[in-house]
Amino acid sequence: MHCLSLTLFLPPQTYSINNCMFFYIGKESPIASLTQVQENLFLDQGWSEINGIWYKGYSTDCRLSDALVDIVNGYKPDGKWCLIKDGVVYHPSLRGFPVFTNGLDLTNLLGLPNFELVMYPIIFELPTVDSHISLEEASHQLEEILISNTRNFYKYNDIVDEVVIASAGLDSTTAWAVTDFIKKDYTVSIHPRAVPTVIDANAHLEFMGTVREYHSDLLDNVKSHWAYAFINLHKNKNWVFAGYYAETYEFRDGMALNALANYKNKRLDEIAEPNNYLYNYLTRPDIINSYIDKPMMTFSSEEDLRKYIWSTLWYDHQMWHIDNNMFFSPFFDIRVPQITFRMSMDDIYTNALEGTLQRQIISRCKPELLSIVSKYKNHGEVWENFNDNFSLDWFSPETKIIIR
Repeated sequence: MHCLSLTLFLPPQTYSINNCMFFYIGKESPIASLTQVQENLFLDQGWSEINGIWYKGYSTDCRLSDALVDIVNGYKPDGKWCLIKDGVVYHPSLRGFPVFTNGLDLTNLLGLPNFELVMYPIIFELPTVDSHISLEEASHQLEEILISNTRNFYKYNDIVDEVVIASAGLDSTTAWAVTDFIKKDYTVSIHPRAVPTVIDANAHLEFMGTVREYHSDLLDNVKSHWAYAFINLHKNKNWVFAGYYAETYEFRDGMALNALANYKNKRLDEIAEPNNYLYNYLTRPDIINSYIDKPMMTFSSEEDLRKYIWSTLWYDHQMWHIDNNMFFSPFFDIRVPQITFRMSMDDIYTNALEGTLQRQIISRCKPELLSIVSKYKNHGEVWENFNDNFSLDWFSPETKIIIR
């Protein structure tokens, strides 16, 4: 595999340090818990194989098992998947995971000495904005995508033991509202505690009551990465629905917000009012320290600002499948940032601080859930609104609700 240069400007150090679908292509894996499945190929649990083609993940366009030969021949269905044949890694156009090489071996394990990031060609050009769409129009278009992705996820994949994760945050609540809109027979897992509860003595308890049924050196490799602190890890195959990518793909993450702030000649901690959803998040010391000591960014025009925020998407891979623990987010879709991009900069700015697009979607799909979203992102009593307002009467008898 050759290293390819981006066709768009990539800001330095913008790729996320989180992986998915772990593999090592080489003579010897540095991670003992990866299984050697053939010569020079080591994989985590959860992969399948047909005629020497190994694959893992999901598609919202097709059944992966029916499309393997087409994928090898160039087909790139949407979704979050990886396919490996004869030492070649195949992936969607929106790759969704990092790849590193030392010139000989390939892997998406992190922190290995002498390994460098493999770039991939970004085929999604900067969207043309002839006229702006409103927040209202954008929210309707985004809602259609989230609903379609969730329906197609069920259509093209064999889903077992799926659970919607509720965190009282805006992104996970949106994914929950969309799921409830299209079906009622699902499970939602709610963790309204700041400390773990005592359960199975063989399980390892982590953050907010999350459960670890096993331990491995692969888990050690990822434990320092933010997303893996929040997930349950089970031995048997299971699917988790969550809101990953919503912030990045709507330009609500730290990089985009810092650029939006600097464009207004402000620092990141100066752009929010005390009543904004992101106010306390943007004044948090670790967020400020990531940007406040750096020179302010300068943009000669709105077009330059748009080029920059568009370039922040491609290497923020968030967190995905590890062993038999599989993850789905309806937000992982290039159309989400394409829609957001068509809004005016003022509306992009407003949405970044308040999550207006998703609040409108929740209000149409499951309006009751708006009342349980935390007042501030990741700050203070995040479960206060849930504790004050949540009611089991909102849900169908078919819905299984687990409150840990």
